[in-house]
Amino acid sequence: CCLISGCAVYPQQTQSIMKIEFNTLARGGYYKEIVITKDSVAISIREGRGGELKTSNKALKKKDWGLLLQSLGKQSIAEIPDLKSPTMKRAYDGAMHSEILITTMDGTTVTHSFDDEMPHEKLQKLMRQISKLR
Repeated sequence: CCLISGCAVYPQQTQSIMKIEFNTLARGGYYKEIVITKDSVAISIREGRGGELKTSNKALKKKDWGLLLQSLGKQSIAEIPDLKSPTMKRAYDGAMHSEILITTMDGTTVTHSFDDEMPHEKLQKLMRQISKLR
């Protein structure tokens, strides 16, 4: 990995990311989970309580993994849990409860919780990239 300026590479920390997950759930039992690794996207959706869990898997292009990592910009992975959610509507069932989880190769997982698909502004580019992979 080239770390000198002028190279089209991502911060060294993104190279240690093994998996990025997004999950969201609503009080009525709606549940969605997207698990992205460098070579695949797995999506699971349950529509309501007692609903059938529908799953799909597809290959992920190397370019798409790169765009996902690039969307983190210079955001420190270690600081992600400290980012404040822009709203707290999920506390009174006013929004779906969502999370982005990032797992590194050393087994560390960091989590950011937020309403619907509106994470902290520093993670909004990442959320848009995740949404494109659906």
